[in-house]
Amino acid sequence: MKLDPEVKTEVAKMARDCLILSLVMALGFLIAGKLNAAALYGLLIGYALAVGNFFFLSVGVTKALDSGDEATAKRVMFASRTARTVVLLAVMGVSIWTWTQSEAIHWLPVVAAAFYPRIVIGARGMLAWIRHKKDPDPAPSGDAPAYGDEGDGEEKEDEFEKFVGHFSKGPVPGEEPPQGQPQKPDGSDSQTTSKQKQ
Repeated sequence: MKLDPEVKTEVAKMARDCLILSLVMALGFLIAGKLNAAALYGLLIGYALAVGNFFFLSVGVTKALDSGDEATAKRVMFASRTARTVVLLAVMGVSIWTWTQSEAIHWLPVVAAAFYPRIVIGARGMLAWIRHKKDPDPAPSGDAPAYGDEGDGEEKEDEFEKFVGHFSKGPVPGEEPPQGQPQKPDGSDSQTTSKQKQ
């Protein structure tokens, strides 16, 4: 499996943005006079957790898109979502337990970092909404999609998956593209949906 270059770019951007949030968290510890080895360990573990979560999401979405089959794609995305959730909960649980036993790893940076990608995605969506208000022209394909409208489908699409599907080859097979997602010049939504129509 080979990740799309644009997906790699977005993963790199996410790593950069999560680093900024980690530095903000470190600054908060510094101001509070609590920046010690335990806090630094928590910051490092949390950063790795946040970036790793987004990276493996990208891998899962890419595999689902490459499958070209709706049932297989849904199984791949379910497995990816389940595995990532289990890892997130396990790492957060271990950090909290370690803090209660020896205070060797501060739990707060680890738990907070689990939400970094969602904070970044939400901030990008807000900036895209503000730009759209100022300039009603359709946003470039590289911008993050707005998240105000989720659709009425029975199965709500994870916002991580929606975001990755936006800059990847297309939405997961069987899923409707996010509202307002720009179409390609030929009028099709993505390569995947073109295959489905055939």
